[in-house]
Amino acid sequence: MGGFALHDPDKSFLRVLDERTLEELDMAGDIEWPTITKKEIQDRSKADIFSKGIVLVQTTWFIVQCIGR
Repeated sequence: MGGFALHDPDKSFLRVLDERTLEELDMAGDIEWPTITKKEIQDRSKADIFSKGIVLVQTTWFIVQCIGR
């Protein structure tokens, strides 16, 4: 949530990058971007079909209540 963090293999953490610095480092070729697949992103997702269904029912109930009032 804090943006992009700059890490060094020798050190655990250097600093958080702002948009301008990130763009400058990218243009200079100093950043090695990680490769991540769609499957890896979906594996890390916290939402499953059950929780999505509950959210859908709650949202529908909320809309029905608002229209009813």
